[in-house]
Amino acid sequence: MPDLRHTLVNYDLDLLKIIAGKWGLDLIGATQDEIIEEMVQQLADLGSLKAIYELITDEQKKCLAVLTGEGGKLPWNTFVRRYGSIREMGVARREREMPFNNPISITESLWFHGLIGRAFLNIDDVLQEYVYIPDELLAFIPGGNESTVYVPASAAMQHEYRVVYPADDHILDHLTSFLAAIRSGRELEILKGEFKQPTIQECQAILFCSGLIDQKGALNPEAVKDFLARPRSEALSSLCTSWFASVAFNEFRLMPGIINEGVWINDPLKTRQMLVGQLKSLDGDQWWSIDGFVAQIKQTHPDFQRPAGDYESWAIRSPKTGSHLHGYEHWDEVDGALIRYLISSPLHWLGFVDLGGSRRGCPPEAFRFSRMSVSLFSGLAPEGIREEKGHLTILRNGQITCPREIPRATRYQLARFSEWLGVNDKGYLYQLTAVSLQNAARQGLQIEQLLALLTRHTSSSLPKSLVASLQRWGKSGAQVLLKRVVILQVTGPEVMTEIRNSPIGRFLGEAFNPTTVKLSPAAAEKIIPRLLELGYFCEAEEGVLSIHTNKD
Repeated sequence: MPDLRHTLVNYDLDLLKIIAGKWGLDLIGATQDEIIEEMVQQLADLGSLKAIYELITDEQKKCLAVLTGEGGKLPWNTFVRRYGSIREMGVARREREMPFNNPISITESLWFHGLIGRAFLNIDDVLQEYVYIPDELLAFIPGGNESTVYVPASAAMQHEYRVVYPADDHILDHLTSFLAAIRSGRELEILKGEFKQPTIQECQAILFCSGLIDQKGALNPEAVKDFLARPRSEALSSLCTSWFASVAFNEFRLMPGIINEGVWINDPLKTRQMLVGQLKSLDGDQWWSIDGFVAQIKQTHPDFQRPAGDYESWAIRSPKTGSHLHGYEHWDEVDGALIRYLISSPLHWLGFVDLGGSRRGCPPEAFRFSRMSVSLFSGLAPEGIREEKGHLTILRNGQITCPREIPRATRYQLARFSEWLGVNDKGYLYQLTAVSLQNAARQGLQIEQLLALLTRHTSSSLPKSLVASLQRWGKSGAQVLLKRVVILQVTGPEVMTEIRNSPIGRFLGEAFNPTTVKLSPAAAEKIIPRLLELGYFCEAEEGVLSIHTNKD
């Protein structure tokens, strides 16, 4: 910290005399330099420093004890939010109002006693304004060599975890679906029905920070192969380790409830490590209140993600009101919301914490560390995670049920041959279709590979009809072509003859009988208005794909 001399040199002559008066010093110097030298010399005596300390109130002493517990410094904004501000005024106003005799806050009283200083300090490569105790004073203030101990949260009430949502390893299955969709060139939106957490954006972020995809979303084939081949416990541990050390996974940009605008930079890694550090100091065997933890961080470390305590430069809006969320008064909506998001989203779906709520469907109210948390926080593979030894269920119509216990690499390959149908309590559902097999062929996959895959991972023999269909496909592709057509149906042969002899006759296709012909969908759009010109009203029967005409 700056020493007393470097602190006093920033004060005007009038303020120096005020402080000297509080200290009971007799000064004979006339200039600023002379007075500073006298004050430093007279305070070299430890007894004089103790006498000054005894002049302040017990409340002010407690404030200094907190400051010394923080190493003699705190960010200025944090300090004044807790202990009040200082009125900014020049010499004339100071002489007129004499604030030193009637301070409005603990901060102002300590300021006029000369027991605290204010300066910009470069700490951890961040230039920020701090309040501090000058070195000479810090050395003798009681408690100066002790650190302040905080309890970062309060225990949850029993009703806050009446409904429990245990942490699990389902993130591995979600990412497998995600990787397969990318590899097959499918729209990622089809996965929305599979899981609510993590979101598609969170999946992309965790895959990127784990090196499984690049910035453009393309797969890293070797990394994907290694990830899918690893035992589940090792794969989960690797995800957690990558997330915890990542600067790319930005919780503040991913959390719902705010809209980020403009160009500004936050530090997700430092923020994450600070909050997780506070969480890890908790007793791991009990439930903790999320509200209580948020409130304690607000009290003890409110600027945990704000460089220099800046609450103004980040452009953030509320999606509900559209209003800007600038200033410390929106801490709960922004900074507090980030803490809640960290606990209820990444820390939960990565397996670190169980969540609890008072009723199903309500936002989480409590958390506790999961049975896997000790291993995951240590970068180790947790024990007790299920093995991948399941079997496929394959129907004759080509529908396949893939349980969660199936090896992830198997499901990844199967998904490349199939259409995605969704997920139910039995597992993931896929359908073999002509389109999906054509898509697989474009990826260089062969029917022999699919048959080998199905045979290896089913507990019974494959349906013979399905095997035959796949083998025929492998030789010559689809044997049956299903087309969607429009049927033009009229009330009698004479109507059809009139239409065929008219200029629109060229749109008519194959005749099924004297009153019914085939049309292409494009031809149907052209023929409808022209039928009216011939004197026929046209009616389209919804779902039947037929057109009826009646002479006006």
